[in-house]
Amino acid sequence: MTEDAVDKAMEHLLASWKSGDRSLESIEALLADDVVATDWLLPERELNKQDLMKEFYAPILESFPDVSFEVFDTMRDGNRLLVCGIFSGTLAGDHALYDTDFAAHNKRVRWEARDIYRFRGDKIDRIWFANDTLAVAREMGAPVEDFRLEAGA
Repeated sequence: MTEDAVDKAMEHLLASWKSGDRSLESIEALLADDVVATDWLLPERELNKQDLMKEFYAPILESFPDVSFEVFDTMRDGNRLLVCGIFSGTLAGDHALYDTDFAAHNKRVRWEARDIYRFRGDKIDRIWFANDTLAVAREMGAPVEDFRLEAGA
């Protein structure tokens, strides 16, 4: 792995968010074939590339047709990149999240996310997602007392 390849891959990831390119093809092109992703809320559930595209990215793009991610800070340590940003979009389609179903309400939602990406060469091979879960629940329309913070609760 060259430092130059990692630099270019990180720049490509950040540029894709800035440009608003949210196609499944552009997202998939950034991922290594053996990528693994987890969410802080369900750390025992690892998503491979196929599941990540099918269960995470595709539903987001379908439910939030105007989705955006505004990066407000980044930190780098070697081949790892921490990205701090604001997720926003209009919930125009039903969406399942953390074993909870949210009905489309056609309102704009927003919350902070802090995700870590590990690069191998010019591809992302590991992702750790971390969102402000309480803000997600509120923004999606869940009564906070009804929102399950633990899987299977």
